[in-house]
Amino acid sequence: MAEVGNMRCPSCGKQNTVIEIRMRIADEDVSFQRCGFCEAKVWERRGEGEVSLDGVLELARTSR
Repeated sequence: MAEVGNMRCPSCGKQNTVIEIRMRIADEDVSFQRCGFCEAKVWERRGEGEVSLDGVLELARTSR
């Protein structure tokens, strides 16, 4: 599910420029956030906070 709303970018502080895509990978809730202004990108895992792209890819690999 993709959402655009009143989110503020943690990198540049601009509001209403962040899109968030939520997904479930290997029974884990994961979200991807991208700022349309500064192009900052963040992956987060519910309950754990920010994770690297490598961490998300590893999670996807182990879900097979």
